[in-house]
Amino acid sequence: MAVSCLHEFLAIATHPKVFKPASSVDQALAQVDAWLASPQAQVLHSGPQHWRILSELSRKARLQGGQFHDARIAAICIENGVSVLWSADRDFGRFKTLKTVNPLV
Repeated sequence: MAVSCLHEFLAIATHPKVFKPASSVDQALAQVDAWLASPQAQVLHSGPQHWRILSELSRKARLQGGQFHDARIAAICIENGVSVLWSADRDFGRFKTLKTVNPLV
């Protein structure tokens, strides 16, 4: 999973306007720790090709505003050799170089 997805989880899970009651910081961090304890878990980071890939994705999809957040995740995945991104977020479909599968369908 892209490191930015972990950041986003922490922001959403602990947000009192999203969940009532919101998770505590300790609860949210414990959940991330549980995910990362899995032998299959791998945190993906941006590397030296990140800006080139992000720029290419952004130009091709003609992004604006909040769409850059998804592009950053897609760029991290592509740079790290991810062939399929499992996500219920249909917005990732705009990045044709990354296959997306909705696990809920």
